[in-house]
Amino acid sequence: MHNKGAKGGIGLLTLFCLSIGTIIGVGWITLLGTWLGAAGSIGAILAFALGGAIILPIVFCYGEALSITGATGGEIAFARAAGGRRAAMCAGWILLLIFLGVVAFEAISVAWIAGILFPALLGPTLYSVLGADVHLGALLIGVGGTLIIALFHLRGSQWIEKLQNFSTITKLIAALIFISAGLAFGDPANLAPAFVRRDGAIELAGFFSVLSMTPLFYAGFNTTLQAVDERDASVSLRGVGLVLVASILGAIVFYAGVIASAAMSAPRELLLNADLPAAAAFDHAFSSSLMSKLVLISGLLGLVSAWNATFFAATRVLAVLAEDGMIGSWFGRRSAATGSYFNATIFCAVLASLGAICGRNAVGPIVATSALGLVAMFAIAAGSAIRLRRLQPDAPRSFKIPGGVKTAWLALALSLGLMVISLGHAVAEAGGFPLELAVLTGWAILGVGVAARGAGEPARADEWST
Repeated sequence: MHNKGAKGGIGLLTLFCLSIGTIIGVGWITLLGTWLGAAGSIGAILAFALGGAIILPIVFCYGEALSITGATGGEIAFARAAGGRRAAMCAGWILLLIFLGVVAFEAISVAWIAGILFPALLGPTLYSVLGADVHLGALLIGVGGTLIIALFHLRGSQWIEKLQNFSTITKLIAALIFISAGLAFGDPANLAPAFVRRDGAIELAGFFSVLSMTPLFYAGFNTTLQAVDERDASVSLRGVGLVLVASILGAIVFYAGVIASAAMSAPRELLLNADLPAAAAFDHAFSSSLMSKLVLISGLLGLVSAWNATFFAATRVLAVLAEDGMIGSWFGRRSAATGSYFNATIFCAVLASLGAICGRNAVGPIVATSALGLVAMFAIAAGSAIRLRRLQPDAPRSFKIPGGVKTAWLALALSLGLMVISLGHAVAEAGGFPLELAVLTGWAILGVGVAARGAGEPARADEWST
């Protein structure tokens, strides 16, 4: 790609903001009560700590596979090196669905949170989808926000960096303020019960229900891998791998801090019954809506950072597939003026906007489909790391998996286990063939058609004007 190792490319800070900015979104605001109700305060913290520990071996595999392939595309590059062109196309097509789904999710969620902060923005009801009303204001915020994100991307990578760094750093500062306030002024007695018990014994089912959610709340670090070829010359591949690890460790600290500070700030009953438990906790503790607004603003900024990062990743996935000749070269064309992937950006904006018009009740299917695709990506990364150890045993590895191939096998086993859990949960919820599998099947069929129509020579490296 055009900016590999170039001076003035994407720096280490932005790479970290892409990763942790995608990981920490808004789900913690709405689901905190569920976590506390199922596992207790300490139980929920331990579940997230263990969940982070489960993800780390998988992240190590990403770091080592990246140090060998050294190219943008993440799982696409891994699958290409380990399994060939068809494997790369399969990985890339699923990855595109994941990122586009998350972009649509962010568009819906931004309108949702904005409507809570400023109810007057919602406006009149236009129509209903899946039983949920879609309001004019929510539609304008979701679609309009997507178009604004697209405009930032059309301006070039410097504008993407500015938006990502501002939204992520501001979000983390806001989080630091309310977490510190909760820990400093909250009542430790509110932490009870530390664990949910039944007949005197710890209720393990609730603990494991929270644990099963955690992979989704640590997902998103792989957006950074879509910026590898556009990184600054001072950033090594080892540095990118360390960014992935640091973002997971930072997310563990964040979730532990949020759970502990919110639980200390309000009685358990209040948190379990609140629509937005995290905001309600600080509203109760400080008898002021200011702190709860800060929580919601932090969540809103979390949405913006994840929105921007996943939009960036979606456009780069399209570009990688096009530049390698796996789909039409049209998607790989760049603007000579800004270096942006013009066609890919417009395409992603249109598809994400179509998702945004579906309303709040589309969030569940979107998240479920993305989650299933994500664990498949985890398995591809772990499997690629193992296979590359066999195919290229002597290749230089600036980032090595701690524990070597045994850790990689553990990561693969964990990834497959998460996939089984996700499929089992989906089948149980649907009572039959789940919607997310139907979406993935339809998307796969579409991908076969796109690959057959668009396959050919890689896109030319020359740029075009717009």
